[in-house]
Amino acid sequence: MQIEVEHPEFKTQRLSVDIAGLFSSPRLFVNGSVVEILKETYSIPSDSGVDTTIELKRNFFDPVPKMKIANEQIKLARSFNALEYIWFVFLVLSFHNAPIPAGGLIGAIAAIASARVFRVKDSALAKIGLLALITFGAFIVAVLVAVSLQLLNGTL
Repeated sequence: MQIEVEHPEFKTQRLSVDIAGLFSSPRLFVNGSVVEILKETYSIPSDSGVDTTIELKRNFFDPVPKMKIANEQIKLARSFNALEYIWFVFLVLSFHNAPIPAGGLIGAIAAIASARVFRVKDSALAKIGLLALITFGAFIVAVLVAVSLQLLNGTL
């Protein structure tokens, strides 16, 4: 998913950010071309020809990065609301308390996937359905891990 960025120093250029993937960092595009990163910053000539520094900082749960253009914070997306944060904590804690060693990891992966769902521009019903699928999938993975561990221990 790409997010268009509007900034006064880049009126004639099309600036966009590709959100972070599960194992990839966010990318910056200028006029449809990927910009190479140098020491965690991008250097792009603005409309006036002056090189402007752009930073993209990845957030843990949120796939949309924090952006800074020449020391000015740019808001790419709305902040998560309280209910969404409660959902993340619920997922992590509910699977963390599971009787398996990797429960917290399963909950964290489910929370990260849920954050991506919250950023999609679908209807509320579609989002609820996707969140239910993610939660059910995480539950199935947790059960499979627990059964596998019991089979390996010979207690099942």
